Amino acid sequence: MAESAIAVGAPAKAAGGAIERAINFLGFQVTWFSSVLGAAKGIPSLGVWVGASFVLLHVFRHAHPSREATLVASVALVGLCVDSVLGFFDFFRFPPGHSIIGLCPPWLVAIWAAFATTLGSSLGWLRGRPMVAALVGAVAGPVAYFGGARLGAIALDRDPLLTAGVLAVTWAVVTPALVALAARWGSATPDARDVRRTREGSR
Repeated sequence: MAESAIAVGAPAKAAGGAIERAINFLGFQVTWFSSVLGAAKGIPSLGVWVGASFVLLHVFRHAHPSREATLVASVALVGLCVDSVLGFFDFFRFPPGHSIIGLCPPWLVAIWAAFATTLGSSLGWLRGRPMVAALVGAVAGPVAYFGGARLGAIALDRDPLLTAGVLAVTWAVVTPALVALAARWGSATPDARDVRRTREGSR
């Protein structure tokens, strides 16, 4: 009986997981565009509020909220350091008043926090594939920054090829490192209801 129930429930669970990943991907994209367009239009707080709402909802629904919150905070801190250093060396410039004491703007930290939620969800397929993660980071990283510049959120002051190269190398290192960090902390089950169902089914 138990095996039959598992067999019947497996497709539904797989479909549910796909929906969760799609929602997670969509939430990250909404945060990214809200942050970038808000910064470009002089409303830098827009991305912060959208990102905070998305991240809080994700953490609240996660099977291990405290661990996921720690992961989000850690990734946000990494992002703060990475983008602040890149900004310090003039690889990109933020709109006047957005940067605080030389650090990258809060709306950019919000994007990093939202990115953290994807590591165990929509980007979970990168686990155990460090070379693929590095390749994805090397391509997607520069595309995101150049896209942000094109939309007016940041200005790229250095040679485009040099900037693209630095961003590609940076994200080729950062992406697999963060994926490995998420895997180590067990950021894999975004919905706490799955855990409750499993516990109830084993009784």
